[in-house]
Amino acid sequence: MATVQCISCVELNTKVKSYHCSAQCFSSDWERHKICHRHLRYQQELLRRSGSWPQSLDEIPEQEGEEWVPVASSETYEPSNADINCLLKLECVAIDSENGNHLSLVQRRVITNPVIAFPVCSTRRMIDIGSNDDGPAFSVLSYNILADIHAKNHLCCPTWARVWQYRQQKLLKEINEYGADIICLQEVQENHYKDFFEPKLRNHGYSALYKRKTNINELYSAEGYIYEGCAIFYRGDKFEVTMKGEHNVAIVVVLGLKNGSTGCNLQPRICVANTHLYAGKNNTDLRVSQVATLIDKLQEIAQSQNIPILICGDLNSIPGSDPHRLIKQGINYGEGHGNTRRVINLESAYAEFLSSSVIDQNHLLAIMDLDKREPRFTFCTPRYFGTLDYIFYTADDRLKVVGLLELPTKRSLGGPLPSPYWPSDHIALMARFRLVMDCHLINMDQQVRRKTNYISITRS
Repeated sequence: MATVQCISCVELNTKVKSYHCSAQCFSSDWERHKICHRHLRYQQELLRRSGSWPQSLDEIPEQEGEEWVPVASSETYEPSNADINCLLKLECVAIDSENGNHLSLVQRRVITNPVIAFPVCSTRRMIDIGSNDDGPAFSVLSYNILADIHAKNHLCCPTWARVWQYRQQKLLKEINEYGADIICLQEVQENHYKDFFEPKLRNHGYSALYKRKTNINELYSAEGYIYEGCAIFYRGDKFEVTMKGEHNVAIVVVLGLKNGSTGCNLQPRICVANTHLYAGKNNTDLRVSQVATLIDKLQEIAQSQNIPILICGDLNSIPGSDPHRLIKQGINYGEGHGNTRRVINLESAYAEFLSSSVIDQNHLLAIMDLDKREPRFTFCTPRYFGTLDYIFYTADDRLKVVGLLELPTKRSLGGPLPSPYWPSDHIALMARFRLVMDCHLINMDQQVRRKTNYISITRS
């Protein structure tokens, strides 16, 4: 008759339960057990790293002093603060849907690890840096949210914090807390845009545009082919679309402020481009070509429409690189490209931190590269730490930066990204702008406005 059972074998869900006739019998077999336990733990860790989950244990014998308290009887259950540090046990039974009577005994039991508190990172605040001059103000957020198809590669982050069901809630909470008027997201999977972001943000008053990336390698999963791209969300009560256009790595939209958003009888407008350039250290020439194509189209809009320009996105290029200089200086110094000059004067929004006195000088050195006039980093992984994301704007008398979302320090991140606290390997950038109301300039804009409402962006 068996009198001793190995609890470790039960917890590891071995295919064969291990029973022993006595403690002495169990002790004599312990070396074999240890080898088996190490092998099973190793196999389960491999599954977790690949994004899979080992089969949960069917049953653990209750220990002396344990007490199970019923908390719900439903198809789903969301842990609460009262569950923190406690185990949860799920029991599945067949029930008659008409009368609620049990049709069977418990068919399956699953016991979780202890519930942990929902990780919360410190709130990033907006820092006012501009004057309170008259004119409508609006805010723009740029955020590479890390597509789920790429998150599985970040093994420095716990598996449970990499799964989409967890990260999507963290991302949505963070985006809603910023409360931007215009949201530019990169690496948005098409299925997540349709099933999650578009309906969720629509409930918060946003309208949306989405463009799938083209000319990229398709990824196949159990759900079919997976695509990702860029999305622009804008507050429907504040803006209306007057033009829109698409490119394989960018989406461009001209937004007009609705009546009531400004005191001028005419409608001021802005052009917003959301882009995500190709990655890879050997693709600099390709990124330069992509930037040149986008800049050419934006120059055409700027000249014909007489409106300010905003460029948001992940350039996959560091400050001072050819794509970055092409945007800021209008000159491409790369071999084989010649010199490309432009007429629109673009500046990085975060460069305004350097001309402001609201930040302590020592802290400014920790968050900004004074020579490059860009944040010290927007991307942080074990392999790379630096700046890839930007917000550029037309630096003239029509658009002024009046606020910026504070930048974290490397120390405040607590380690590489993503993490349980930070849901992406990028950090969000956000700027608040004020339109300088000059009805004469706006009137010129209305007179030269094109009849078409669609922008065609192609690359030869």
